[in-house]
Amino acid sequence: MVAIGQPESLTLEYKEKYTPKLPTSVAAMANSYGGLILVGVTERSVGDRIIGVPEDAIVQIVNGCHQTLEPPWAGDHPGPPA
Repeated sequence: MVAIGQPESLTLEYKEKYTPKLPTSVAAMANSYGGLILVGVTERSVGDRIIGVPEDAIVQIVNGCHQTLEPPWAGDHPGPPA
């Protein structure tokens, strides 16, 4: 999708990094047609749109969705080490 320049749509969003608004996007997609949110990808039309994210962004996404969404979201990620 990214490599062929697929634009954002109702079912595809690109996010450069985690922000506290990301769980809102997850909820919006879950309550409509579903879809993909690709974090670490820029919306801008540049050569390489994949910019990546720090490893802790995964934990931020899981925790943000779990704390914000009702009922709480339980992703497949194991979460932070105990």
